[in-house]
Amino acid sequence: MTQQQLADAAGMHQENVSRFERGRGNDFSVAKLLRMLQVMGYDLQFTPARQRPTLEDVLAEARSSANTGPLSR
Repeated sequence: MTQQQLADAAGMHQENVSRFERGRGNDFSVAKLLRMLQVMGYDLQFTPARQRPTLEDVLAEARSSANTGPLSR
């Protein structure tokens, strides 16, 4: 599919598709991205970001692995 065909099918200008393709689409909205993906037969799915562990989480994991390690009795 050419940029022009994609732009026509998604209802946008070919220049927008070109800028996005070159990594220069800093004004590119999520709505435009979703329209392009739909035209190309793709779906965008979001997954929750992994929360950074707290100090307590790290210490608990260290204690747990120390108790189940090869030297534990």
